[in-house]
Amino acid sequence: MSDERIIVIGADSLIGNALAETLKRSGRTVLETTRRRELLSENRIFLDLEQDIFSVRFPSNISVAFLCAACDSLEYCHKEPLKTAKINVEAMVRLAEKLIKAGVFVVFFSTNLVYDGAVPCVKVDAPVSAQTEHGRQKAEAERQMLPLGNLMAVLRLTKIFGPETQLLQEWILALKSKKKIQPFRDKVISPLLLSTAVQVSCLMIEKRLSGIVQISSDQDVTYAQIAYRLAHRMRVRQDLVQPVLASESGLFIEHLPRNTTFDTTRLVKELGIRTPKVWSVIDTVIDQNLDIFKRK
Repeated sequence: MSDERIIVIGADSLIGNALAETLKRSGRTVLETTRRRELLSENRIFLDLEQDIFSVRFPSNISVAFLCAACDSLEYCHKEPLKTAKINVEAMVRLAEKLIKAGVFVVFFSTNLVYDGAVPCVKVDAPVSAQTEHGRQKAEAERQMLPLGNLMAVLRLTKIFGPETQLLQEWILALKSKKKIQPFRDKVISPLLLSTAVQVSCLMIEKRLSGIVQISSDQDVTYAQIAYRLAHRMRVRQDLVQPVLASESGLFIEHLPRNTTFDTTRLVKELGIRTPKVWSVIDTVIDQNLDIFKRK
């Protein structure tokens, strides 16, 4: 389907940018949206999701849309629930309705935060149980979108790490300088490679796989475990890693899930992708970030 015309809503986001670049390399025509007027071009158009979505006009020959735009800050969603819901729920749902009405296949990106994290490997059809405002907004968007039919897909993702992740870059700099770092010992994640998230997204549109697809690593790890692994790989002293409780950090913590992993049966059976092994993901991320650091 290299002749497809695809629109990426929110191409400035981590996954939106990576998706757009991958799709363009595959020969597809990609239209991107941005809120940054200085980045506008023939195929990059302005879209402000805080404005009237009903007035938005897209080219008639688009076949696939990725809804990547969102207000992802948990703290901001908590402080401004009405304002952020206008983007994360109202705008996303209206866009999905508008695009599907035009015959466009739509992929909406969601999160493990639609669940409370009480159990690992949560099933795709388990009742949502969000404990954060951001999670509640994503869950509500899902609830309104899924009845739109077989042109609607939801991809639930856990924490994504790219080749250049700010936190890892900061840790690398500190450890190189023999300075201590304080990762959370009680905050768990099931990390994903950015490239894996993009791969799954592309396969979903190739197969026109509607409904909910979930992807996570096979198990959870703490940020402290990742930091110790980084120190080991850098061959620096392990005592430079000094784990702390999230509550001691002074940062906004709305909820600490005990688990973030998904049941990935659909990923394996229908897309043919193995559930990522967590330490393979972490080692790849470390290699990518060390390489970026060296080239700076």
